[in-house]
Amino acid sequence: MLGISRSSLHHILNGSAIPSVETLARMVSLWNVNLQVTDGSIMTTMALTPRMYRDQRSDHSRVKIFLCHASEDKPKVRQLYVQLRDDGFSAWLDTEDLIPGQDWSQAIRAEVKKSDVVVVCLSKNAVQKSGFIQREISLALDAAEEKPEGTIFIIPALFEDCTVPTRLQKWQWVNLGESAGYEKLLMALRARAEQLGYEVTSLSRKIRGKAIDRFAKSGSFRSAEQNARDLCKYEPFSADEMNRILFAAADNGQIWCAAAIPDILERLVSRYGELAKPEILQDYLDALNKRH
Repeated sequence: MLGISRSSLHHILNGSAIPSVETLARMVSLWNVNLQVTDGSIMTTMALTPRMYRDQRSDHSRVKIFLCHASEDKPKVRQLYVQLRDDGFSAWLDTEDLIPGQDWSQAIRAEVKKSDVVVVCLSKNAVQKSGFIQREISLALDAAEEKPEGTIFIIPALFEDCTVPTRLQKWQWVNLGESAGYEKLLMALRARAEQLGYEVTSLSRKIRGKAIDRFAKSGSFRSAEQNARDLCKYEPFSADEMNRILFAAADNGQIWCAAAIPDILERLVSRYGELAKPEILQDYLDALNKRH
């Protein structure tokens, strides 16, 4: 039923064909069809349901991402594809989105051209390989030439330590092998969403949540300090987020081993501390006093 147009539904329901009860039920559910029987004929009015309207809006207000990659890196790229879609982006991957019978070369050219961002997935395999990945990079470079200055469009993303190709070196790359690599990629995609005028509130909240989780789970004083510094990139914080930050500071002893952390937390508390629950703020202050 998803492939039937609204005019076709009118045609079916108004006398050219008599659908089954199950089909009628599906139409009512999908298209918000109002049925009225007059002189043996089924008359209809239709409108998009609220759910379909929301779905159509979300399809047009998500950053479209093309994943350029070498075939040898397909498992890692597929994992990245799933992550990006779970985080609300419209990622495109040939093995997942090409339709049987499509001219795959033509489809890829079209997808690169209409994408908002091209993530060039780099590995030793990709850098050394000739063939279609190099053509995809060339397509992305051609598309980048048509973008306004300052547009975030090409993002080199390293799966492992490797040399970024010369023709991609003008763009800052991200190392997805680092603990915060994926979150850094999300930051870039959030910036692109802002350039496009898309709503990014939920995305920024998710990014901050992951940063807070890393801080709370710091397993060494070195990681605790780095994670605390990373927190400062995601301001401002909500009441719930400050509760989580201060609870983690009071609960995880590793956090207090780094000399820089009290200063970082003191600055955050001075800005957002009043948002936290009084009892959680007091637990944090008690933990701070024990370390002095």
